[in-house]
Amino acid sequence: MIKWGLCRSGIVGLVVAALCVGAALADGDAPPVKDPAATDKPATDKPAPPKPAPTSTVITPSSKPPDSGPVEAASRQLQADQKALANAREVHKMVASKLVSQFEDTPEMKAALAAEEKAQSAYQAALDAVLARLQTQEDYKAAVAARDSARAKVDEVKRSGRRPDDLIAAANEAMNAGAAVSRLEDAAKEADPAFKTAQSVLIEAHRKVMALRDAFAKKMQSNEEWTKANKAVEEAQARVNSDQQQLNDAQKQYNTERAAYALYLQKKQEEERLQRVHDGGTIIIVPGGGRGGRGRGR
Repeated sequence: MIKWGLCRSGIVGLVVAALCVGAALADGDAPPVKDPAATDKPATDKPAPPKPAPTSTVITPSSKPPDSGPVEAASRQLQADQKALANAREVHKMVASKLVSQFEDTPEMKAALAAEEKAQSAYQAALDAVLARLQTQEDYKAAVAARDSARAKVDEVKRSGRRPDDLIAAANEAMNAGAAVSRLEDAAKEADPAFKTAQSVLIEAHRKVMALRDAFAKKMQSNEEWTKANKAVEEAQARVNSDQQQLNDAQKQYNTERAAYALYLQKKQEEERLQRVHDGGTIIIVPGGGRGGRGRGR
């Protein structure tokens, strides 16, 4: 059975959903985009050019301690602009909700929604009448009993922990039994003139509501208040994207500086150790089992 009712806030949901795409792009979770120039033609025999080998960053020891200031500043800026983006989205949502509410309060839309609701009620009454007549027919009652028994068997197989093949067989049996019931219901609805009429009236009422909503959605694109709120969201999103890139760059630079400073400290410690060995006159074991000379005693 199809539920034809419409949610009053349907357009608002579509408007807000579009904003989520921008957030996903900011977080780096955007889905892969197919190149428009790409085709589905089979590859030729011409070998693809070799991909360049990834280059590794050469880090040179540096006595300059790493500076985390740029990372912290970029992080603060990102957080501030993320908050601004959230505020812009909230304003955008409020504007869209207000415009949708005003649209649905117009006499034309009210009449269309009332007609759709009336058609929905008539459709449900006609459907209930068809099913009530079916329930008095022996073939339908037998089909329903077979369907219910097959579904119970699926539950029993799941609880017993039997082989996957047994579960698949039971599920197929339940699916076929359910399809048999659906075929009887569809045939009864198709043969009932009152149901067919109610269905057609509901479809037409639904189409009128959707046509009005589509016209409103196109008109809203030129609404000054909505356009301003939408632009504010786009600009705020662009700032967040830029901030994220700056933070990534600052973090990369900081990691490089930290690695360079660590190499410098390691090299300095090694030089100091060698100097202590030299000044202390310690015997140095050289390759081949020999001994180096002693350093001068102090």
